[in-house]
Amino acid sequence: MLVAVVVGVGSFFGLLTVLFNISDGFLSKDNKPFAIFIGLVTIVGITLFLLLGKIIYKSFKHVPLTLGIIFICCVLTFPAIQAGLNFKDSYRNSYAKDHTDKYVSQLQTIFTKDKSPIELDYEQSNYETLYYGDLNRLQFEKNDENTLTTNEIDEMLISLPINNKGYRVSIAFGKYYPEYKRKVSSITIFLDQNKKPTSCYVDNKNNSLCDKYKKE
Repeated sequence: MLVAVVVGVGSFFGLLTVLFNISDGFLSKDNKPFAIFIGLVTIVGITLFLLLGKIIYKSFKHVPLTLGIIFICCVLTFPAIQAGLNFKDSYRNSYAKDHTDKYVSQLQTIFTKDKSPIELDYEQSNYETLYYGDLNRLQFEKNDENTLTTNEIDEMLISLPINNKGYRVSIAFGKYYPEYKRKVSSITIFLDQNKKPTSCYVDNKNNSLCDKYKKE
């Protein structure tokens, strides 16, 4: 019966693949031949599994129970995956709130002493770095409403100590909007472990800021 559980889970992913390829949509694309192929493979797989059971047990008496297990597992696979993801998210959220990242703490010391107009958002940087765990996710904000310059960005990047992970550096700048409780303009620069820029994103109004930080 354990194999029936596996078949049920496989049927779910087969059905999901069919739904994502049967027509164009927000999360799907029109690839009907592939959808039909996967659908046939799923049906043939279930049929062969039932026939194998008949050969082993020399009877079809287990077919209704087996089909029931396959159906139930197919239906419950998505809720089980969602529950697992929710548990993982809750754990990561709790861990990020209750722990301190050593690198971000080091930066807090550096930028507390620094007179740069760009300030570190310690709490958000610490939370995102621990929550995602893949990069040093650093949040900064310019403490005035003057235009952000590449010289200011360069000085801030130079201040970052080398670390064994890459960087995602976001800087909020420009006018502060009370209704949003933040500055609406921001630039995000991705860097590798050696602090070499790999990509950059900014709003169209300030697009020239990214020219220097795009990978050639």
